[in-house]
Amino acid sequence: MRLGPIVLKLRISNTRFRENIAGAAELALAMKNTLMKEAAFVIPLSETCPPNNYDSTINQKLNERFGIVVAIRNDLDIRDRTGITSYDLLHDIRTQIFSSILGLQISGIESLVYYQGGSLLDINPAWLWYQYEFGMESRLTDADGVPEGYTDDLEEVYSQFVLSPSAVFPYDDSLPATAFGPDMTTLIDIYDDPNNGEFSRAFSTAYDWYPKTDPWYR
Repeated sequence: MRLGPIVLKLRISNTRFRENIAGAAELALAMKNTLMKEAAFVIPLSETCPPNNYDSTINQKLNERFGIVVAIRNDLDIRDRTGITSYDLLHDIRTQIFSSILGLQISGIESLVYYQGGSLLDINPAWLWYQYEFGMESRLTDADGVPEGYTDDLEEVYSQFVLSPSAVFPYDDSLPATAFGPDMTTLIDIYDDPNNGEFSRAFSTAYDWYPKTDPWYR
């Protein structure tokens, strides 16, 4: 699943989040640490593929789903704390995302990017988290599998570890600097220590409760 073009397209588009568009790894950090700015995160959701119906060739349609998780501040004023303004913003944000990627044709993908719905992930006094879901379709053929005529009884197995960049985006210098994203330290406080100084998680977390008779009770 190639989500790099989705991230870059959102960063250079006119959305509420500007260049503050990140990926799954940054979302994991935001969930465990303190989110400092409104942001959106592009994450893979699932891949489904029907069985191959041919005995001598591969021809399968691959359905790929990805999500765009948005985090909207819920504590700017008293109206935000009731969730009213955040809920209204979801409509505008969806419109901005649609204008950026809905109907986008990505190289190597057969279908256009299409919308599949959205859902509320979390809400707390500080943040509202919402996920918009999209799909696209590509095709698996013989070219994606083992080379034609390849035979090997696998009596010997070789492994080689190569340290090299995992991918090179086919983009030139015509994109603005904001396309390549913010410094993550300006977006997420990954050094927030719950035992030393102010601490606030981005996602809601449950509190442990102990009865007074429990030895853990303080």
